[in-house]
Amino acid sequence: MACHTTRIIPEDAWIKIKEADVTAFTFQSLPTKVQHTAGPAPTSEDGVVGYDNAAGGIAIPLAQLAPGIEDANRIWVSFDDFGGPVAVTHA
Repeated sequence: MACHTTRIIPEDAWIKIKEADVTAFTFQSLPTKVQHTAGPAPTSEDGVVGYDNAAGGIAIPLAQLAPGIEDANRIWVSFDDFGGPVAVTHA
């Protein structure tokens, strides 16, 4: 199901943005780390994409963001030293 919402992300935790497959997403946030997987939560910082304050992306295909992950279809978000809001839109 499509989503257009703001999620509150706790400090130092990986939060899955959606339980179902995602092919592209748009977001804006505080400084954020974004990780893409084929399902399970990230187990390391390898391949993390970092975004500065108020940065984000518009309709970014996961295949473009994570070309090294076969069948990437899940989006995970984390903050290092504090929690905060992330505005997310995806289908």
